[in-house]
Amino acid sequence: MTGGLAFVHDPHDRLPTRTQASDVELSRAAVEDHDTSELHRLITRHFELTKSPIAEAILADWPEKIGEFYKVTPRALLALKKAEGVA
Repeated sequence: MTGGLAFVHDPHDRLPTRTQASDVELSRAAVEDHDTSELHRLITRHFELTKSPIAEAILADWPEKIGEFYKVTPRALLALKKAEGVA
């Protein structure tokens, strides 16, 4: 989790049917999203520490693979941001 957000690698698109929609908002991550730079940094660090072949494959084809991630945002966080005028 990063600031209330979570990114879930879901290349088979199963998350929407396994998530409580009333509690969270799901959206596919995209290269131009502000939050995905942090995701890239975390995956890079994970690869450096573990040499994970999955992380390596994701990083090697980042513009395409980013679309396999869901950004999961708690609805409570969205409401808070809206109240603060951030969203």
